Amino acid sequence: MQRRAVFTHSLLGSPEKIPLKAHFQQVDKFDMQSALIRLLLSFLLAANLIAADSNLANETAQRFENTNHQFAITLNADWKEVEAKTAPYAKEVVDLSDDTTCLAYQLASETNFAALVFIQIDNKWRVPEFELARLQVDFLRRKFLTERLEVEGLLDSSYDTNTHVLRISSATDMPGAGKVRLLEAVHFTDKGSFIVSCVAPGEHFRLVGTTFARALDTFHIDPSLAYRPRANAERPVAATGKTGRVRIRFGFIFAICSVALFVARWFGNRVMSDEV
Repeated sequence: MQRRAVFTHSLLGSPEKIPLKAHFQQVDKFDMQSALIRLLLSFLLAANLIAADSNLANETAQRFENTNHQFAITLNADWKEVEAKTAPYAKEVVDLSDDTTCLAYQLASETNFAALVFIQIDNKWRVPEFELARLQVDFLRRKFLTERLEVEGLLDSSYDTNTHVLRISSATDMPGAGKVRLLEAVHFTDKGSFIVSCVAPGEHFRLVGTTFARALDTFHIDPSLAYRPRANAERPVAATGKTGRVRIRFGFIFAICSVALFVARWFGNRVMSDEV
């Protein structure tokens, strides 16, 4: 039987023949309306999910404040403060000597991997102005990171001249831990520096990456510790790490110039006498 290009409908008990083209026009109009409704519902659902996630993040945020060392940091509610010296990654990430103060916060809700945030405080050596000026140049900043801070597996870095904050992203292998990712921020102060180091295994980094980013973005230091440029800045001595001034005595320079002038005149008179 040959297919006829009509659809038969029953309307008030009487059959009505509608051409196939008109039927599809009605169907297309209905499908378009349905699509617009579904799209609108999708936007509303996405907006509700975003708002819910934002509210949940705000509800679960936990602010750790340390009045003794004048800083504060925001993490999720499932983080807790732990002993820094015995925490995972501590020996590879922070300086555990008596010259610095170290604090650590660990993700408590996960048992199959360790995620840590270390805060290392050094109030004994203030980084001089000329060292910070070098951080504005890419290759000098890289040299500072690899040689001074001994950063391995450097991926990216940046330096904010307004806040005097150095950001570092790296990936490296640690003994017993394998491949790990680190996000760090070095806050230079008028007394020294605060180094915030966020560490997690590379395979689980995406699970805590947002928390790490918020921790670095919300890290706050008391304004009284802000870095302030000083006149007659001191230059550190590379051998000792201490600071010292280079003083040049103009009398000594004058003596050297006098000797050089005497030698030049002596050679000049000798040449003239030889020519004669």
